[in-house]
Amino acid sequence: MKAKEKIKTQKGLVSKLRKIRDKMNLDISDMTLEEEKAYLKKLKKSSSK
Repeated sequence: MKAKEKIKTQKGLVSKLRKIRDKMNLDISDMTLEEEKAYLKKLKKSSSK
């Protein structure tokens, strides 16, 4: 039973990460290279806190 619970948790995590990736791709798609660099730098800075 515990193996199945672990698999469900991993599947949930993967789907959440895919949603984050898809949102980032949409956000970045209309940006210039400079805007994209600033966006990624901001994300990196906020995730390191």
